[in-house]
Amino acid sequence: MKRCVRFLWAALLLAGMGAVLCACGTGTAEVGRPALPQAGMLKGAELALPAELSVAEGDSIHAYRLHVDPEKAKEEIEAAFGITLGPPTVDGRYVGPDYVVTIDQTTGYWTYDAKEGYSSLAPSETPLSDEAAREIAEKFVEEHGLWTGERYNTVVTEITGGGGNVPEYSLGKEVYLYPGVEGKTILGVFRIVVSMDCQGRLFSVHKLAAEVGEKVLVQGKPRERLEEDLAQGNYSDSCSQALQSPRLETGGLAYYADARAAGGATYLYPVYVFTGQGTTAEGQQERFDLIIDAQG
Repeated sequence: MKRCVRFLWAALLLAGMGAVLCACGTGTAEVGRPALPQAGMLKGAELALPAELSVAEGDSIHAYRLHVDPEKAKEEIEAAFGITLGPPTVDGRYVGPDYVVTIDQTTGYWTYDAKEGYSSLAPSETPLSDEAAREIAEKFVEEHGLWTGERYNTVVTEITGGGGNVPEYSLGKEVYLYPGVEGKTILGVFRIVVSMDCQGRLFSVHKLAAEVGEKVLVQGKPRERLEEDLAQGNYSDSCSQALQSPRLETGGLAYYADARAAGGATYLYPVYVFTGQGTTAEGQQERFDLIIDAQG
């Protein structure tokens, strides 16, 4: 069986770093920095910032502290699934008669998986529609208060079987609910994933997100520093191969969660996200994304 899931490249679990330090005299704080992956296939390319990019310099940008509460996460799981979690196993899991639960003590992120899970899925003559799956997932999240903050986007993907010499067939749906903040997307590890079979029965819920807390004022990076980052390859890109004549077309401020603690807290970090395109060796146009740390 194959899970056909279109993960966003920037939604991978990445390491965090740094500590909370006082930036005396500026009124800003150093909250650590997101450990973005190293430049990929674009490294060494000549890139220029989009002329219309609005750069937030000085102390005009923010990070967000996340509220981490593992005990609340435990109560949330018990209420959502009608279960009582006993003592955890040696490896920190909660194992019930038909489920396995994990709670990350650093982030408060949690997962609930039915023991049968994907192995119990069977094809259906009437596959579940994307719209129906979206409604089921959003209703579950809303009814159990799993996310009450801003939402940016919802993506539905197919769980399929078959492949190779066997035609693919639908086994269910996975719904990705992506929170937002200030109307902006949150990249990295920050999402809720609800998985269900073709009848809409849930068998897995992963809440990889935490309540967004207070703003923390941080120093912004001036335009010339962003240009230096481009020249030196201090960015992360999503290119699948080296491109000819790559160019950045649009860009703006967004946020990034790396699911790691910095100075005993976890944060949403400000980043600049750019979209662009270039030409492959086969002469095809390929679009890509590029991320740069926005802190000065």
